[in-house]
Amino acid sequence: MAFDVRGQIVRDLFPVSNSSQSASAVAWVKTGDCRNAGTDANVFACLWGSDSDTGQCPLKQSDDERKNKLERRHVDMFTIESANTRELEKLSIEHNRKDPASEWFLDQVTVDVVSSQTHHTSRRRIFPCNRWLAKSENDGKNAEELFPRLLHEPSFFSSSLLPGLLKKI
Repeated sequence: MAFDVRGQIVRDLFPVSNSSQSASAVAWVKTGDCRNAGTDANVFACLWGSDSDTGQCPLKQSDDERKNKLERRHVDMFTIESANTRELEKLSIEHNRKDPASEWFLDQVTVDVVSSQTHHTSRRRIFPCNRWLAKSENDGKNAEELFPRLLHEPSFFSSSLLPGLLKKI
């Protein structure tokens, strides 16, 4: 340990040398098309990657500047600043049950991770939910862990595979 002339501890801090370690995520949160699907509750999300997570991030202000966010049939865009989460493995999302009208029907969340070095989207994941986050609905939970499906995932029964499978039968 080193001390300065006043007896204060002195530490050398070094910047992270790899600028690709930082990224931001753009999350499009789609509220479902059910009666009373929207919510006025405070909503929090956490992105989980293969090597880190973002921690609980409040989804306070939608980037599209809509005054009323998370309403029926709306898609709201939020930016989440974080360390690079590499491959997104899951997303946890919850609300605080602020009042009886805090029930919320979440359709899905689409997330693009944008590299701070290149400013290009490197990964897009869709996290389907299609359920109520509500005390009085489903299992009564106000939180859910969602797992991604890749865009353009190959289907086992895609049109190019099906004819070959049928010939073998």
